[in-house]
Amino acid sequence: MKYLIFSFIILLAVLQIAYYYPKLPDTVGGHFDASGEADNFMSKKGLFISEAVVFLFTLLTFISIDLMIRYLPSKFLNLPNKNYWLGAERCAETKNYISNWMLAFGGATLVFLLCVFQLVIAANLDGTGKLSMPLFITSLGVFLAYTTISTIFLIVKFAKVPSEKEAENAYE
Repeated sequence: MKYLIFSFIILLAVLQIAYYYPKLPDTVGGHFDASGEADNFMSKKGLFISEAVVFLFTLLTFISIDLMIRYLPSKFLNLPNKNYWLGAERCAETKNYISNWMLAFGGATLVFLLCVFQLVIAANLDGTGKLSMPLFITSLGVFLAYTTISTIFLIVKFAKVPSEKEAENAYE
């Protein structure tokens, strides 16, 4: 159940490949310079194999991190107030929170990659061979904003140890 969002994003990537593969020319721009111009070309098969490899690598990386957080001894986790947050009574809850945060970040990363591959496909379909830099910058900005905000929330959560009264109120 916890990997459901990953499954949905991977399904979207598979549908993206299935839908666009027959529509693309045999040779496509696979790399774009800072101005959005295609500067390296490849076969469409190579492009979609690259997409599949990047998605699979990213997916396996985040699933591996999830498993490591859950099953490695706490001494391998580094966070503020480690003794408090990884104490026997809070360890499972803390690891669960960090694991869920990491899975959400993995999902956001896969969505960003899906958007980038869609921009590459669009650049190859519109005949210009030019990546939409405003859309790329917007996608990157949204991803970086999510990364920054979610990281701040993570740091703030573990930066302080709640007082006894705050801790009691949290469980009521």
